[in-house]
Amino acid sequence: MRNRVSYEWKVEWTDKYSDIEDCDHFDCYRDAFNRAAEPHEYHNVSVCLVRGVGNEDDGILDREHAYVFCGELEEAFEAGTPVPKKFLAEVKKINAA
Repeated sequence: MRNRVSYEWKVEWTDKYSDIEDCDHFDCYRDAFNRAAEPHEYHNVSVCLVRGVGNEDDGILDREHAYVFCGELEEAFEAGTPVPKKFLAEVKKINAA
């Protein structure tokens, strides 16, 4: 079966040891951005784009993250896969408003 690539936005909340304690998933950056701005009980909050590769038979085979730092999305995922330009533009547009 042929693998498919999917993308989703994720908000991660971490404790003082940087362990992820909670997370939410979103279809668009605006929703993730708004959720990250809400008050929460944990120490820190991060927003990232998740790239998943997989298929219906085997499920998710690979998952990479690209984080938003200082209002800008990293240009590549952890393994070096380039982030599609539409996601970079989405982050710039929301953070410029």
